[in-house]
Amino acid sequence: MGPRLWRDRLHSFRFARRSPLSRYFGPRLLNPVGFTEHKVDQAWIINRGKGIEEKRIDDALAFVKGKIVTFHYGEEDAEDFDENATREQLRDYLAVLDMVTEFKADCLGWQYQLGLVPLRPPSDFAEGLFRPLP
Repeated sequence: MGPRLWRDRLHSFRFARRSPLSRYFGPRLLNPVGFTEHKVDQAWIINRGKGIEEKRIDDALAFVKGKIVTFHYGEEDAEDFDENATREQLRDYLAVLDMVTEFKADCLGWQYQLGLVPLRPPSDFAEGLFRPLP
């Protein structure tokens, strides 16, 4: 990625108001060294999620169940945590993955906005899927 950083621009894709990086340095310092940040409203996740095919969600759920995650649905104090909530988080993950690919982003920042509480399940699981495994 080093040569590309200097040849092109490093693209950051953010679902938040301002990233910590741009807050510290700002675009006047970051753009000359090849860093570009795109801020995208989280409403795009909802809109793009409508186009995610159920088969992709089925495949993603089968993958995480078979490889990396054990779910404990309906436990005490988490009665609303069910497979449907997980499927919706995977829908959001796939929508963001598609946008990251479409915009050719090299890195991603995603911060769940509390205003989405009545519209979407929390994004912790979906966000965590973007982090590399140790």
